[in-house]
Amino acid sequence: MIRNKIILFALSMVLLSACTDDFESINDNPNRSEDINVGYQFGSILLNYAGGGHEEWRGNLIMTGPLSGVMTCGYRTGQGFGLNDDYATSKWNALFKDGIKNGQDILRTLHEANTDGTLDAKIAQTDILLQFFFQRLTDLYGDIPYKEAGL
Repeated sequence: MIRNKIILFALSMVLLSACTDDFESINDNPNRSEDINVGYQFGSILLNYAGGGHEEWRGNLIMTGPLSGVMTCGYRTGQGFGLNDDYATSKWNALFKDGIKNGQDILRTLHEANTDGTLDAKIAQTDILLQFFFQRLTDLYGDIPYKEAGL
């Protein structure tokens, strides 16, 4: 019993003595890029919208195919199977968590650099592409966060 109290006391002393001085500078990643070329980011989110085999198969064929009545086989409707979040969330992960986040980063970078108005066309292109993202996600998942997306 006394041994347990000593161990608990020692553990609490170790936890209470944890240092948080200069936490921001210690926790900063020096390898993170601060200025990514927005052209590369734009190409990346275009590829996100087009999708890869994983999310397109699961999002379009397995999830929405039976809903639209195009494909009604038992495998795709999930008859006899439990809920599998991988089928339902693969397109969400590709578009909302990655594509929209990078799109919002592109818009932030372009708005900061657009002092003379020469980047208005790129801002408009990114806005239009993000609207496609939101349209597709709304069609698949219903109402989604719009203003808070990617922040």
